[in-house]
Amino acid sequence: LGIPTDRSWRRLGKRARAVVIEGDGDGWYGVRGFFDWLEGRRYKIQARVQIARYRRFDPCETCGGARLRPEALEVQVGGRHIGEVARMTLGELDGWLSSLTLSPALEARGGRLREALAARVGTANRVGLSYLSLDRQVRTLSGGEAQRIQLATALGGVLTAALYVLDEPSVGLHPRDVSRLLEVLYAIRDQGNTVVVVEHAPEIVAAADHLIDLGPGAGSHGGTLVAEGSVDEIRREPASITG
Repeated sequence: LGIPTDRSWRRLGKRARAVVIEGDGDGWYGVRGFFDWLEGRRYKIQARVQIARYRRFDPCETCGGARLRPEALEVQVGGRHIGEVARMTLGELDGWLSSLTLSPALEARGGRLREALAARVGTANRVGLSYLSLDRQVRTLSGGEAQRIQLATALGGVLTAALYVLDEPSVGLHPRDVSRLLEVLYAIRDQGNTVVVVEHAPEIVAAADHLIDLGPGAGSHGGTLVAEGSVDEIRREPASITG
């Protein structure tokens, strides 16, 4: 390639730098070509690890990391633009929404939107996500955090006369967050909805209004209705392992 290896990057000329980065078009594909090749192999964990070692994310100097156009940042509600709101934690956002005072005109146009947003933020806080900020990148979330976000998304609406079916929602939750999950489920029930939960966690089973115990074993050893009724009725059923 004709590039001196005893010189630092800063001392290389423009042509030499271009060859290193972009390649020479005659066998050497360049650093950019190498990473383009790696991007095409992201389905392999080794490629993703290799990319992560050499990739860095820097905030945009224009928007300060808000990832929004300047025109969008000009619009403010309660003295804050959407970029500043996105940097709040969900706990801080809950408090800000509660204290937000709008003019009669804005209240008429955005009051219902604020109520819906407050309901979703409140649900996320009750399942233990109050420390997360809205601008948190998805790739940095743990498996449990991602699951709780999905749970909050599903449960954070204000529907009525709806049927919710949840398959082991307590998986990945810290034990202290199970009680918060139950508060969310109770609130959904009290809004006039039906909540069907498939669960093994004793705390959630004990909190049910009505239990259907299937068994007696798992897989091919189950599928039989062992008992049905309130928690006390299940406990009095000798054939029920749950009781």
